[in-house]
Amino acid sequence: MRMLLALVVLSACGEDEIVSRDARTPDVEIKAKPKPVDLTLYSLGAGMEMRHPIHDGNLTIIPIVSTQGVSMVHYVTLADGLANHTVTVREKGRGDSFAVDQVNIRNKGSQPLFVMTGELQDREIAEDRVLVPGEREAVQVRCVEQGREAGHLEFHASGLLAELRVRRATIFQTQQEVWAEVEKLNAEHHLTPTTKTYRGVAELQNATDAATRRDAIARQLAALPDRAHLVGLVAVSGTKIVDLERFVTPELYGQYEQELLGSYIASDDGPPHEGRSLLPADVRTFVDNGKRRDSDAAVNIVVGP
Repeated sequence: MRMLLALVVLSACGEDEIVSRDARTPDVEIKAKPKPVDLTLYSLGAGMEMRHPIHDGNLTIIPIVSTQGVSMVHYVTLADGLANHTVTVREKGRGDSFAVDQVNIRNKGSQPLFVMTGELQDREIAEDRVLVPGEREAVQVRCVEQGREAGHLEFHASGLLAELRVRRATIFQTQQEVWAEVEKLNAEHHLTPTTKTYRGVAELQNATDAATRRDAIARQLAALPDRAHLVGLVAVSGTKIVDLERFVTPELYGQYEQELLGSYIASDDGPPHEGRSLLPADVRTFVDNGKRRDSDAAVNIVVGP
């Protein structure tokens, strides 16, 4: 604040006059201080916080960031491992001993391999697993091609993640119910593959409209001030939480972001529903009560049927 004193002016009568006044003129406009944000409202515990939601149609995406140090371990994804020939996925058994619900995965590289539920190659991965360098393990899978009776010696990653309806059936239901869900999706999209495969439906995630929506959400996530600490997403359909994915490192999350967004958009069932807005407490309750699948690299929660 400045104080102006003894201002000399020329009077209208032609006489000099000393005017003494107190004129207090603020340098800047004074505004009320904003109330501090209660960060505990956005806490998910264990060093995790939510950020402002991103809305797209009936879909809402809530970013999850880490507020504490994260592991610096580099994980190789199944798609990258297959592309770099440091990972092999092969059928378990041949002929009469062929196993439709398992494949042998071998990590030939020097970094740990993370395999995520819902990843699509010739079949769908049915469990989260971490394989250390040199490890070979039988991993649970689901067949998403009903006419398949045998397969190739080696697999190829699609770079896609099954949408939530298929992932839900994979986690909570039988092989027959997975095939039934795939058949429904093919009918909904007017697809008639001879082997009743899910591949054609999955590839619609890269179609123009879906890719445009996916990329628009990705740009908003990339613009987050704490993007470098982004480790997961909550997916909300209407006012119902349908999925939560948290990864042990921002790098690993980033490797799956496009596939996750594609699977969520494929699961979107239309325009927004009327209803109350989702509250941070709803997400915390979901985390506490949701069906949980843990691995060393990720915590994934998908709503059951």
